[in-house]
Amino acid sequence: MADVLIIEATEAFTHVAVQGNLDEVGVGQVELELTRETVARHKPVILDLNKVKLITSLGIGLIVSIAQSMNSLNLDLVIVVGQTRVRDLLQITNVDALIPLVETREEALHTLGMA
Repeated sequence: MADVLIIEATEAFTHVAVQGNLDEVGVGQVELELTRETVARHKPVILDLNKVKLITSLGIGLIVSIAQSMNSLNLDLVIVVGQTRVRDLLQITNVDALIPLVETREEALHTLGMA
């Protein structure tokens, strides 16, 4: 199971969090809502993955797809994720070359130029 939580949605940016597993089932549960709350808002996004317990290739693919869509709209995306297995997998798969990985919301705001 996975859920999308809206942490903050302002005129300047959107901060969303995903919790649960980003595996086949979890991606199916959150893909439309996560895309709607990120890409469709047409604002920079902070994506918090600290409560994601498991991420598979489908979850990584969803994140990369969102990042590519954001990039095509010239919008920034920053992922907040602590020192977890999810962070390790994002680094091993070079997602961090496409999307900045930070440990805190404050770092994310700074990366977006909003702090």
